[in-house]
Amino acid sequence: MDSNPPNQRDAVKLLARLGYASRGVVYLLVGGLAALAALGQGGQTEGSRGALESVLTAPFGKVLLGIIALGLVGYAVWRTLQALQDTDHHGSGTKGLAIRGGLLVSAVTHTFLAFFAAKLVVHIGGSSGS
Repeated sequence: MDSNPPNQRDAVKLLARLGYASRGVVYLLVGGLAALAALGQGGQTEGSRGALESVLTAPFGKVLLGIIALGLVGYAVWRTLQALQDTDHHGSGTKGLAIRGGLLVSAVTHTFLAFFAAKLVVHIGGSSGS
């Protein structure tokens, strides 16, 4: 009788893991596109937004982009919790507050990136890319 129901902490861990995975996918896409551009293979170095736009050309691109957007929201939630609840014990000194402020900036940045990805999924029917 040791079956504990999933709790809020498990949900946060799952969101954080999905967030780290999504963040990794975005970085791999950016790096891959930069490598293709450097090799003259037609890749574009357009940053995170360009990388997300390139996902749309893949099979099931809208689904993949939706999963990435959800993961980025999870990552932003995790960063917010790290900053506000001081889960890493940075403290409330000058250095600790600076680190925690950086975590909040990261949360905001990833929220905007998630919003951009979600907007691409919803708005894709109205425009055609190259």
